[in-house]
Amino acid sequence: MTHRDPMKTARDDRMGDSLPRERANMDWPQRLAATAARATTQRALIRTALDQARGTFDAPVLGMLPTVCSDEDGAIYIGLRLIHVQEYLLSWRSRDPILSATLAKRAPVRETDVATRDGWNVTPLCADLARRLNVASYMVAPLYGTNGDILGTLHMGRKANAKPFDKEDAARAGAFSAFLSVMLAHQPIRQPLVHRNALAPRELQVALLAAQGLSNPNIARQLGIAAETVKQTLRRVYTKSEVRSRVELARRYARSGWV
Repeated sequence: MTHRDPMKTARDDRMGDSLPRERANMDWPQRLAATAARATTQRALIRTALDQARGTFDAPVLGMLPTVCSDEDGAIYIGLRLIHVQEYLLSWRSRDPILSATLAKRAPVRETDVATRDGWNVTPLCADLARRLNVASYMVAPLYGTNGDILGTLHMGRKANAKPFDKEDAARAGAFSAFLSVMLAHQPIRQPLVHRNALAPRELQVALLAAQGLSNPNIARQLGIAAETVKQTLRRVYTKSEVRSRVELARRYARSGWV
């Protein structure tokens, strides 16, 4: 008959819940690399990466959105209903302060990193969508293409009873998204992640403001760039978006639900 040390048993019981999460935090690169070797499409790779991120970051609500994503067909998500994805794309994506900060900083951003008047919990996005999903902590990390452009964003949400994302989570999210970006770059493109004419982050910022009716000088002041830079950027936007004027651009983005 085997006798168990009661002190060791109690210690093992206390540690039992923490070990899986600690292992998940440490061995995700190996698991993600193995996933990439088995995936046959970029979409399959992202889907399994989201499954791994759910445990690694203790985030039951996750999604990957291409930088240019006008409908739910381009989104890959976990823990969300289709209606929630549609609502975000149609109503909130262009007004998401955490997404905007991520695109501007080109780095993972948490809800606590975004300065709002009274905090994240009173932003319309949180009040109208995240709160209904019971998401109280939210983080976004960029995914990069081979030329350095941001091709998409990785979104993660924790429930109200979980610890908010901290700086360590943000650092790990940056490593995770960079690693996933490399995996995607080596993945055979059977199902493209984004359209070949996807706008760069600065082009997207200028396009959204122009579609909302702002003049070149106003866009320049808001973004802290020269009016001539805005003009040149809009020319590239028109070419990539296959439009010839602000009116056509506004119509295109209105149909896509961005403005």
